[in-house]
Amino acid sequence: MEAKDFREGNLIKINGVNKKVTITLLYEGGISEFCEFIPITKQWIVDFGLDEKWFRRPLMFHNIYKGYNIISNGHLIATIYYVHQLQNLFFALTGTELELKEGISACS
Repeated sequence: MEAKDFREGNLIKINGVNKKVTITLLYEGGISEFCEFIPITKQWIVDFGLDEKWFRRPLMFHNIYKGYNIISNGHLIATIYYVHQLQNLFFALTGTELELKEGISACS
């Protein structure tokens, strides 16, 4: 796990607790062996408000073993396995941060 894989605000698990990546974690050595990627699940997609209605056009999610293929116009554009990958892809495609739906907290 390297700092270059993350952006500020990405969700990761630190010592078993979901946390948002901060500038301190990225640039002061906080990304360590105590950090884990958070596996992507259907529940995360729903909690981000990206249910099938949102992705019907132009993007679709196809569940694969331990992840999702993201399809656009019949072409595979990405395969994601972790929450931070979805957050980074969403930002790359839209220029906006992917936030959890109101009232949902990923951080313990």
